[in-house]
Amino acid sequence: MLGVVALTALGAALRFATLDLQSFDFDEAFTVGPVLGESFDAMLDAIPRTESTPPLYYALAWLWTQAFGVGEVGVRSLSALLGTALVPVAFGTARELGGRRAGLIAAALVAVNPQLIFYSQEARAYSLLTLVATLSFWAFLIARRDTDARSLILWALASAAALLTHYFAAFLVVPEAIWLLAVRRPRLPVALAAGSVAAVGAALVPLAVRQSDGRTDWISDLSLDERLRGVLKMPLTGEYDPTSNWQLGLLGLAVVAGMAFAFLRADERERRGAVVALSLGALAVALPLAIDLTARELLIAKNVIVAVPLVAIGLGCVLGARRAGPVGLCTAVLVCAAGVAIALATMTDPSLRRPDYRGIAATLGRPSPDWGVFTAYQGSEPLARYLPGATDAPPEGAALRGLELVLPLGRSDVDGPARPATPAPPAGFALAARDEHATFTRVRYVARTPVTVTAAELAPLAPGSSTFPSRLLVWPAS
Repeated sequence: MLGVVALTALGAALRFATLDLQSFDFDEAFTVGPVLGESFDAMLDAIPRTESTPPLYYALAWLWTQAFGVGEVGVRSLSALLGTALVPVAFGTARELGGRRAGLIAAALVAVNPQLIFYSQEARAYSLLTLVATLSFWAFLIARRDTDARSLILWALASAAALLTHYFAAFLVVPEAIWLLAVRRPRLPVALAAGSVAAVGAALVPLAVRQSDGRTDWISDLSLDERLRGVLKMPLTGEYDPTSNWQLGLLGLAVVAGMAFAFLRADERERRGAVVALSLGALAVALPLAIDLTARELLIAKNVIVAVPLVAIGLGCVLGARRAGPVGLCTAVLVCAAGVAIALATMTDPSLRRPDYRGIAATLGRPSPDWGVFTAYQGSEPLARYLPGATDAPPEGAALRGLELVLPLGRSDVDGPARPATPAPPAGFALAARDEHATFTRVRYVARTPVTVTAAELAPLAPGSSTFPSRLLVWPAS
């Protein structure tokens, strides 16, 4: 028990220590603005208009922020708490499959996993998703071996909660239901439990239809190769990657060799447990991939994050095999050490952080009504949160005497932090200043008399895309 407590404390430290290190990103800004910033009814009204997931996380977050506020620490602390709770849940689930040693290794892998840490520090639904999906898997394991109604009720409750958190939970819950129907007798209780979960899914269909208005079309801007690399790589490195290809290659070779040895040495129960966890984890990725290939692009790493704790549980069963000895233990330690090193590198390297929209807002102050701020689409919503009163310029444009151009730097693991050249002033404006900051460049233009400009006319200053055009923020006179 002491080991589980220590691993949970480690997981909490990695999640809570740097909750306010970065400003809100684009998606989080929607969470804390249109969704959580008003009444409970307004939150429910906003979800169909702004979000792509079901309402459970937002309902919990709204209640949470009534006590802790909508600042970075206040709203993100819910995700950190949920991510921390996943550690003992992973222990219990892996112990069910492979014993206590498997449980401790799975808990350690979950505690230090860079992708799970990242989403435990984001004000979005993914930390809740991994928790309730793993609870569903744990309840599924119990329901396979127990014949009482309680285990099925627990599975149905956890599975319904997973569906109410994210639509992609279906790619785990449906295979679990089919498996239970195939192996458990009598079938009627299983059918009733599965039917209740299906009813929850059916109730979500109208919301899913309203949310399928093209807001996720940006996924198709990424090639399938890029997205598959993300699915395979991000569970090892997190969303921001401080590693090199050779480092990942050496780590991968060592882990595969250690797993192969441990699997060959494992007994029947340990192998069977690993196969169950890894099979359902693989299905949670393979089913969305099949849809992606045949119908619509939807496969990205965060959408299939439910597979990450299942893979950790499967690895726990293999590496924790009693006859795997020091090889299994050393392989587990290597993976955990790499996870901690990657997490710490990401936290301490400014070039691996998102643009500092909080800092941008601080340097801008409160612009005058005849000033505007033009920035890439991904920065517009965070700036609107940190600059109260900001709104999009009307389609016909706004008359401005000054224009602030904010140009975020690319992260070092993507495009590199190279400084952009200063764009030529828009018609009627002259260059007034250029300031360099750690994660962004600020360029200021002024006009002798007000000039009416639109976001479309300013697009060459900070090119966006057809899906995400850059935006012009203004501050109407009150």
